[in-house]
Amino acid sequence: DPDQAYSGDRAEGGKHRRGPSAISQGTSRSDGSSTAPVKLKSKPSHADAQIFRKASTVFRHKPTADEDPGMRYITFNDFAKNGKRLFISNILKTTKYNALNIIPKSIFEQFKRVSNFYFLCVCIVSFIPGVSPTSPITNLLPLIFVVGFGMLRDVYEDSIRYRADRKGNLAPVVMVTRNSTYSAPKGLFSCSSKPIDMSKAAADLPRPPPPFCEVAAAQDLLVGDIVKIHKGETFPADLMVLMSSEEGGVCYVSTANLDGESNLKRHTVIELTKDITDPSTLTDVQGEIICQLPDPALHAFQGQVVSPENPSPMPLSSDNLVLRGCILKNTDYIFAMVVYSGYDTKVALNMRDPPSKMGQVEYMLNKVVLALFGLLFLIIVAYSLVAGVLQKNNAKEMWYIGSYGQDSGGTVSAKSLGTFFILFATFIPISLFVSLEFVRVFQAGFMTWDRNMEANGNKISVKATNLNEMLGNVQHILSDKTGTLTDNIMCYVACSVNNEILDIRETPTVMQDKVAAGDEGVRLLVRAMGLCHSVVPEVPEDAEEGQEPIAAGSESAPKEIEYQGQSPDEVTLVTSARDFGVELLGRTLDTITVNEFGVQKEYKMLAELEFNSDRKRMSMIFRDPEGKIMLYCKGADSIMMPLMKPGPHEDSLHEHVHNFAVKGLRTLVFAYKELETAEYEMWFSKFQEARGSIGDDRNEKVDEVSAVLETDMQFVACTAVEDKLQDRCPETIQALRDAGLRLWVLTGDKRETAENIGYSANLIDRRMRVFHFTFDSAEECEDILHEHIDIVERGVYVPDQEQESSNAPKKAPGHTRKQSAIGKSLRKIFKPRPKEFAEIACIIDGPSLAYVLESQSELFMDFADKCKTVVCCRVTPLQKALVVRMVRNLRNANTLAVGDGGNDVSMIQEAHIGVGIYGREGAQAARAADYAIGGFRILERLLLVHGRYAYVRTCLTIIMSFYKNLQFTLLQMYFQYFAFFSGVTLHNQWTISLFNLLLTAVSPVVVGVLEKDLLESTLSANPGIYHSNLGGRLFNFAVMAEMFGYALWHSFCIFFGWYCAMEGFTPSAYLNGKVLGLHAFAGANSSLSLFIVLSKFMLMAHTWTWLFLISIAIGYICLVILFAVTPTSLLKDYAQSGVLYQLVTCPVYWLGIVLISTVAFLPDFIVLMYRRIFKADKVMILQERENREHPNPSLSCP
Repeated sequence: DPDQAYSGDRAEGGKHRRGPSAISQGTSRSDGSSTAPVKLKSKPSHADAQIFRKASTVFRHKPTADEDPGMRYITFNDFAKNGKRLFISNILKTTKYNALNIIPKSIFEQFKRVSNFYFLCVCIVSFIPGVSPTSPITNLLPLIFVVGFGMLRDVYEDSIRYRADRKGNLAPVVMVTRNSTYSAPKGLFSCSSKPIDMSKAAADLPRPPPPFCEVAAAQDLLVGDIVKIHKGETFPADLMVLMSSEEGGVCYVSTANLDGESNLKRHTVIELTKDITDPSTLTDVQGEIICQLPDPALHAFQGQVVSPENPSPMPLSSDNLVLRGCILKNTDYIFAMVVYSGYDTKVALNMRDPPSKMGQVEYMLNKVVLALFGLLFLIIVAYSLVAGVLQKNNAKEMWYIGSYGQDSGGTVSAKSLGTFFILFATFIPISLFVSLEFVRVFQAGFMTWDRNMEANGNKISVKATNLNEMLGNVQHILSDKTGTLTDNIMCYVACSVNNEILDIRETPTVMQDKVAAGDEGVRLLVRAMGLCHSVVPEVPEDAEEGQEPIAAGSESAPKEIEYQGQSPDEVTLVTSARDFGVELLGRTLDTITVNEFGVQKEYKMLAELEFNSDRKRMSMIFRDPEGKIMLYCKGADSIMMPLMKPGPHEDSLHEHVHNFAVKGLRTLVFAYKELETAEYEMWFSKFQEARGSIGDDRNEKVDEVSAVLETDMQFVACTAVEDKLQDRCPETIQALRDAGLRLWVLTGDKRETAENIGYSANLIDRRMRVFHFTFDSAEECEDILHEHIDIVERGVYVPDQEQESSNAPKKAPGHTRKQSAIGKSLRKIFKPRPKEFAEIACIIDGPSLAYVLESQSELFMDFADKCKTVVCCRVTPLQKALVVRMVRNLRNANTLAVGDGGNDVSMIQEAHIGVGIYGREGAQAARAADYAIGGFRILERLLLVHGRYAYVRTCLTIIMSFYKNLQFTLLQMYFQYFAFFSGVTLHNQWTISLFNLLLTAVSPVVVGVLEKDLLESTLSANPGIYHSNLGGRLFNFAVMAEMFGYALWHSFCIFFGWYCAMEGFTPSAYLNGKVLGLHAFAGANSSLSLFIVLSKFMLMAHTWTWLFLISIAIGYICLVILFAVTPTSLLKDYAQSGVLYQLVTCPVYWLGIVLISTVAFLPDFIVLMYRRIFKADKVMILQERENREHPNPSLSCP
């Protein structure tokens, strides 16, 4: 469909014209120019700052006095002159650290985190003499562990980047020996202080360099150097092609490493050197390149070559430039000159970190941490004031505290601020953030290891583990259509020619029969399909060197020629043309060789008028074997119809195009025109002049001249190509709809095509009311939206005019307004029928969407909120990103964007979660996404199973971590009442240090990795259960308040239970009259606190796996070991000597554990049973059903 392949939806396709520059730096148009950047953020991001910082190095280039500072000048074979211009070196580094800054910078990166900085402050205060109630080592060890873990992870990731940089910078390159000496200045502009010795690398090369060449490291290349690149090698810099082994000066390049596209791009040598056949004479070339300064737009390049031998400047374009990181394919070798090096290369200027995204759970976590810190601050201040008041009123009477009694109340209050800050530091769990790192990594591993998550040979790739839990809270899915919902496997199915439709699905040989019968209309179409394109024939690898391509139909053909093209539509049409009688055999710079109906012919290419998003068409001008000059053109029907001569085809063409569209087919109109020689020559001189111009208006000039010939053309035919739905696409969409997700489709297709794909993919069903919106002004947009919102809210029935039949002819653009007027009058006649609008959908086109985005976004969202599905057709890549932003900002909804092409990158990066599909056009979307999958069907399991599990597991891990720390720290707070608010610690200092890092650290991680509140089969059979977690049901302030209440009650029962058991109700803990001391009392509190924490973990977890039970046992075992080794020479805390023996031999201790635990957990069981019996939700009902169907106590909690 030209309206997708030729109107911007496929990354504004066209010949060699796509890349991340369209997203990161501006929209790169097909002709090489670039428009204004896509501003998706109100403030420059860190990534943007990085780009501009690296881009700023280009201004260190210093032109000579007689040169324009806005242009780059490079003189052929004059390194002394080029050296004076101070071009930067070819070294490229992507690492964050180096030998000098690795320690300070990595430490700084860790303490940018609020949690780490908080515990750093705790650690610093603990070293102040007379302030810390515990040894500073107990605070320092946990901080070292957490910060060290983060540093090691960052350094490891940076070491991977370092090895990749070193491999690229030291790669051996065959370079033409310089004909003059030149020493580059040191520093940024130098290659290195000393060139790298490459003699060993030269000996390992598969081909020895020619006599006039030498081997150098890639980082030692200078601007102006001429290099030789062999087939399969990577370009070490941005190079201007001077010579190619292929006939006609053509070379083929794979840009998969750069933009993810799998198809080959065709590049050509510059005009100055196109006649050179001996590469050794390249050192004799004289001239100068004048080109633009380094530009991040991948396919934007303008320049000219000035030579003493040719007074007229020769134009340069992106066709002559091959980029660093790309690979030479299907060409034995090329010679090329370095134009941009190092950070001036386009790949370096486009280097950026992915946008920083934070999930809803992380936002909530930050709020909870801040709230708890605020509460802790109030508690510390209150306790410090009480300590000061007690010191002032009572300290003098306490003779036994010695000199401490002489301190004033103000002094004690000031010291107590630091003391309580350290003592209550465990109020906020330091281990939580490390636990979350482990949990998310394992969750990502489960996604990768899941065999059901593989599609088309691709496993899922997780690049943003911090968004795992957000996969379980998605509310809106915004999807591309082609290559995402559809398979992007194009099949030619029909054409409209001679006022009739020829459908090969009905008659498979109809085209061959027409060709054999001599039907000129069909033969003309097949000829146009085989000639008008930018497809490159790829000779099979097993073909012998120098062997001419053999027609596929020949018996001697070892293998059919494969075709590479920018658009799948083009490849399909060329392949179909081969089946119908015109086979593309070869292509050079100025010729195309075809086997035309059994006769091999060579057409001379005179000009190629390339596609871009403004023209929406492409043309090829040939001189055929008979000497006629022919123009063949193809493009979108809406663009082509005004450019063709009137004729009998008009009525049938409109009808046939509409019929193709409603069946979901992609259409393309072909036309031709015979040119007079004088007409062509006059036009070509203007065309060359436009191409040779330099400036921002160069592309506009080329487009203007190109359009001169594309008028009064003769209609040939209209082709129809089918793009099939992906595997299980309808079933996946139905499951997502059942899960309560709202679906948006953003596509460049025509309205009829998009709507019919919607029906076949289950996006729209026949029970829905479908509203079509077409606006001609902002005022009309507002009026119609208001009227339709009123219609839906009142439930007024609107006749079938509102919902067009899929077979009805296309109505005029203003029909929606008329229908809305009818709707007004019908309100007075018909009674409300709300069931008519149980589910509705709306379809809006790109021009109308522009009015919505400009001024009526809130009003449109009011209507969209009532829709189950929204389809936006004829949209541009920028509009896709703006729609995502509209949904995200105006509804504060969690959004997921999914796409497969380069044009979807902006949409993917704008959404909360970006999912890229490994498409047939390459992996650009997959590379830019947070999650990369092999097919659309994977989305169902990713969200409904793994996403939901990740949300449940992460929330439980967070809640468990907060609960255990709150309960443990509250015991310290109670104890201060009996300790004169002096800041004396209740727990042993080693118990405090290891409580988070060892005693209770494993269980939350195991729950975060293995917890399953429902079985996978239950989730798959009940997709609606996904909706139960929306809105942060498992982690919010209400949940945290409940956990705080449990921690408060449990800690109260523990402390005062032991107080009563050991001091209040019994005269002694032993029958012989002995009593337990302070350390035994503290040990009883610590041990029972751990027991209740681990028991609470078991109550919170639904799944008891053997790993979970082992983690519980580890906590108890480690506590016993800690009590045993604390008084030894290992930890030297001799005050704890005998505590373990006193506790285990004390009957009151064992009885207290039973009684206190029973009282403590009584509210937990009451709340649990009340919810199960009286307030059971869907999850609880399904859990009860599972327990009946799968009675296995080892897998579920009681």
